[in-house]
Amino acid sequence: MNTLAVGVLSGSYVTFRSKDGLIFGVINIIGNFATVFLDQSYWQRAIASRPGTTVKAYLLGGLAWFAIPFTFATTLGLSAVALRGDPDMISLSADDVSAGLPAAAAASALLGSSGAAALLVLLFCAVTSAISTELIAVSSLLTYNVYKRYVNPGAMDNQLLRMGHYMVGLYGLVMAFAGLIFYFIGVSMGWLYDTQAFNTNIWRSQQHCLPRHVQNPQLLVFPQPNQLRSTKIGIHKGIEARKKSPL
Repeated sequence: MNTLAVGVLSGSYVTFRSKDGLIFGVINIIGNFATVFLDQSYWQRAIASRPGTTVKAYLLGGLAWFAIPFTFATTLGLSAVALRGDPDMISLSADDVSAGLPAAAAASALLGSSGAAALLVLLFCAVTSAISTELIAVSSLLTYNVYKRYVNPGAMDNQLLRMGHYMVGLYGLVMAFAGLIFYFIGVSMGWLYDTQAFNTNIWRSQQHCLPRHVQNPQLLVFPQPNQLRSTKIGIHKGIEARKKSPL
C-alpha cells in the first residue's frame, strides 16, 4: 500500500509545502474575508452584542478561528493516516475524504462510540452556531428589505416579528433541501471551496465591464475647494432671499 502523500514535498504528511494545501489556504482566506465584510450575520452579531464584550469576543474568536481547526484537523487527520490498516479503522475513499470523514473515522477508531458521539456533538454545536446567525440575518433581510419595503410598508411591530419567524422557518427549509440536493448529486465541501476560487476568477474577468471609475478610482472627479465655496455661497443667498420674500 502506498502511504506517501500526493502533491507534497517528499510525500510527507507534516510539511507545509503542499500545492493543494496552498490553494485551499488562499481560497479559504479570500472566502472568509468576503464573509467578514459582506455577510449580514457578522454585522448582526456585533450590533446585538454589548459594546463591552464585542471587542473581546471578536478577538478571542479570531484567535480560536485558526488554532482550534488547525489542531483538530492535524491530530485527527494524522491519526486517520496512522490508523490505516487497523481493524477498527474503516476504509475511506477519495469522496469520503473530500466529505470530511477522516476525523470522524479516526475518532471512532480511537475512542469507539464515545469518540463518534463526541465528534457529533462538536459538529452539532459548530453547525448550529453558524446556522443560527444565518437564519437571523436572512430572516431580517427578507422581513425588512422585502416584506416591509414592497409587500406591507405599514406593517406593525407584531407583524414584522411574526413575519421574521416565518422567514426563519422558510430559510431553514431552503437550507435543508439544498443540503439534501448537494448530498444526492455528490457535491462535497471540497467542491464548494474550489467553486469559490472559480467565482473569484469570474469576478476578476468581469472587471472590464464595470464603469471606468470603479476599475480605476483615480478617475473619480471630486469637487474642487472653489466649487464647494461657490455652492455654499449660493445656498446662503437662497436662504436670505427666502427670508426676505413676502411669501
